[in-house]
Amino acid sequence: MESDICLRPFTWLKESSEYARSHVYAGEVMEVVEAAARGSMKVETVDLSEDYLQAAGGLAQRKAAFAACRLAGVFHDSLR
Repeated sequence: MESDICLRPFTWLKESSEYARSHVYAGEVMEVVEAAARGSMKVETVDLSEDYLQAAGGLAQRKAAFAACRLAGVFHDSLR
């Protein structure tokens, strides 16, 4: 049943990982992270663009709404 799959925490983890790779770790973020990984002692401040912030805010709202639905499903299933 599809709803059972949606209520599995590992499904949430996989989705979150995919969203992080496709939306959060954008070029403007990864450049700084990769520079720090190469041995730079100082991690530079990332100035995020307005487009990035708007996209991230929209994604965060959608993910929070989805999380609320999943949590309601978990509560519902625990009351059976």
